[in-house]
Amino acid sequence: MAASINFEGAEKIIKLLKGEMAIKEVARINDPAELEARQVDGAIRTDLVLSAE
Repeated sequence: MAASINFEGAEKIIKLLKGEMAIKEVARINDPAELEARQVDGAIRTDLVLSAE
């Protein structure tokens, strides 16, 4: 249940930031390695932004 809540929250954030196309793009990823690589890239970007503040 917690995973479902997290997914719904992430889905809302993605819709706000990037629109519907981002949801469809993430949904089509079937390779766990690709998904992990995207998450790591996003975490690095977030860290850089927060460090710059």
